[in-house]
Amino acid sequence: ASDCFTYVAHKLKIPLISYTTSMAVPWGAERVGLPDNPSYIPNYLVHFTPEMTFWQRIYNTAVLVYAKYWHLHVYAKQTQTLVEQIFGEALPPLHEVVGNTSLVFVNSYHALAQSRPFPPNVIEIGGIH
Repeated sequence: ASDCFTYVAHKLKIPLISYTTSMAVPWGAERVGLPDNPSYIPNYLVHFTPEMTFWQRIYNTAVLVYAKYWHLHVYAKQTQTLVEQIFGEALPPLHEVVGNTSLVFVNSYHALAQSRPFPPNVIEIGGIH
């Protein structure tokens, strides 16, 4: 899903319900308080098992940090610029707007994916399609 639509919820002052067509993505964790500990949770962008070696954990951490940095400093700025052109006004930064996310549906299923903690506002709907 595109984060451009998060600004529609912001403008209409309605709860933001989000979804991802993949497993939980690294930059989505802060939105709903999803624990994202790279020491034991393999990043979505790497294909490690939970039994990572020390060097895999370091690499997993580096990829997580880079992905979150890129999302915040490249993607979010481009999205905000585009949305401000469409709405014709200055808007709050994307990370503030997505911080109001009430519920997230993720395309994973606990019986098929790695065990990890999910807060109550993250619902796994893997295989629903």
